[in-house]
Amino acid sequence: MKKHHIFLFIVILTGLLSLMVWRSKAQTAKTESNEPLDRYTSLILSLQKSGQTNTANEVAGVISAMDLSKNEADAGILVAVLHQLRSGHTNEAINLLETQLNGALIGMAYSEPKDRSASFQDILRMANDYRKKYPRDEKNPDVKAGIQHAFSQLQK
Repeated sequence: MKKHHIFLFIVILTGLLSLMVWRSKAQTAKTESNEPLDRYTSLILSLQKSGQTNTANEVAGVISAMDLSKNEADAGILVAVLHQLRSGHTNEAINLLETQLNGALIGMAYSEPKDRSASFQDILRMANDYRKKYPRDEKNPDVKAGIQHAFSQLQK
């Protein structure tokens, strides 16, 4: 009889957990958030709900590959910076990081406004404050224009 009660308890607990997960996914799908993870989750759930599982899997695969590519690039830069720092080449390390910052700012500058997260302005402001404190003479006119375009989007 005790085994029957334990089995029944496990079945009920599993059912409740499944219901909680389902409700959580349903609420996430209804959320009108601009955060990338929320948008991604909503898209995948919508595709799965409409039976488009192959498309959902393909989208998930593309996003995963893009994320991996960015992580690989970040790791490469970080290793190069760490080598420079460990070798006592602080200026070279700073140059690598500031070059990476340039690329990030340019990417932010030309992003769609609807895709920007809540921290977009804060990050731009931090970068702008950094550049005011530590100016960098950018030789490439395209990079210079991209950075100026990024900072022009700061809200006053």
